[in-house]
Amino acid sequence: MLSFYREFDADIISLLHGVVDFHTRKLWQDGVKEIEDVTHADLPRLGTSHRCILDKGQQIMYSSSYSFTPEKIEYSETDEKKRASIYSTFQKITENRTGLTVDIYLKKNPVLLSLFKLFGKKKMERSFQRSLVNLEKFMKEVKVPT
Repeated sequence: MLSFYREFDADIISLLHGVVDFHTRKLWQDGVKEIEDVTHADLPRLGTSHRCILDKGQQIMYSSSYSFTPEKIEYSETDEKKRASIYSTFQKITENRTGLTVDIYLKKNPVLLSLFKLFGKKKMERSFQRSLVNLEKFMKEVKVPT
């Protein structure tokens, strides 16, 4: 449905931590007020769930996939009703530069897809563009735990 790409002056592991750390998402992701009720760990593992408190309501999300190589990391989250998934792909460009692609998928439902295209798509695009700008600034503060 939607795809966003941006390059960051950060190594792949630092960018991964900056994006997926539940406790710091509110510092860069537009519309996120808080992440609560995280199960299992601070960083996601398959099956980890959390409640995402948004400006307009809340949503339960599950870590649904994870794949790692030194050059490419893929991570996804799916909402509890399996209506939407967010896939984040981290691609190493150099030791200190990483590309991030965020793909958002919605369940195939003609009514929901039509409503999304009419009322939500442009707003979501603006929100994710703001988030990526915020993330670039936030990455200057990220310290990976050793």
